[in-house]
Amino acid sequence: MDPPVLAALPEMKEGMWKIGERVFKVQIAHHGSGRLYCKELLVEEDVPGGEQYSHYWEMRSGFMPTLRREGAQMTLEEAKKFGALYGFCCNCGKILTNEKSIELGIGPVCRGRFS
Repeated sequence: MDPPVLAALPEMKEGMWKIGERVFKVQIAHHGSGRLYCKELLVEEDVPGGEQYSHYWEMRSGFMPTLRREGAQMTLEEAKKFGALYGFCCNCGKILTNEKSIELGIGPVCRGRFS
């Protein structure tokens, strides 16, 4: 990829990203390279045990260039929907427990960092 094209792409930073309806959590590998990597949120409907939905994060090795080219970090409006649906912070991906944070889709610490 040419340097001018690469420079025009969004800066990759930790947080929640989307490509269409696909959701990714970008985070730093603290016990290794220190580089960013991503996991994709996968949702199964009508899982055994009476729960309507089950969700989990699956590592997407080598997917960061695609996410940088085609993805976008969640907006605050997308975060509100995401937080209400899944209960995860749209910035760091941690589980939200406070009702206000769930409604906002972001925890109190990350709220100050969200742009």
